[in-house]
Amino acid sequence: MTHDFRSRPLSPTEARVLATLMEKARTVPDSYPLTLNSLQNGCNQKSAREPTMNLSEAQISVAIDGLRECSLLFESSGSRVTRYEHNFQRGAGVPEQSAVLLGLLILRGPQTAGELRLNTERWYKFLDIASVDAFLEEMQVKDGQIALNNFDTYPLLTMHDARVVQPEGRVRFGHECGGGRDGHDAGAILELPPPISPGLTVIPR
Repeated sequence: MTHDFRSRPLSPTEARVLATLMEKARTVPDSYPLTLNSLQNGCNQKSAREPTMNLSEAQISVAIDGLRECSLLFESSGSRVTRYEHNFQRGAGVPEQSAVLLGLLILRGPQTAGELRLNTERWYKFLDIASVDAFLEEMQVKDGQIALNNFDTYPLLTMHDARVVQPEGRVRFGHECGGGRDGHDAGAILELPPPISPGLTVIPR
């Protein structure tokens, strides 16, 4: 059964932990699955993160428990030290390319198709920008939502309700599987600009 991010969105810490695992699985496979210490270092690194965070082991442990309950993370066996790996593709019911795009959006914030292709180089080799556009387009449905469990009519995830057109004409895409401010993560994430209308997020230039 796939996870419903509408009824159970991710907290900011859960989103960071999940996306960090997704990144490290592809960029440092020899060190993956990750220990709690390496996961903390990945979550708190200053590069390729938007926003940057400073999470404690206790906060990450709480996020691990939450992700495990959602079947989006599990512990690996066969090691003296507990290690963690993500289960996003199966848990969310998405194909590999969509998982890559969504993972990068969770980790680094809204991006254009061109930025996504460039930033996913170490995650997945898209043939060209048209390939990225095709998966972004495939994930969209007429009401502005994203149907991501096998692209059927059940909107497992949603993207931002509208494509925000920048003054230079570029369009940025964002995710809506959670990661917003909540009471459990107060102070753990930099404050983001407030929505200007339901489903529409201000995306700074």
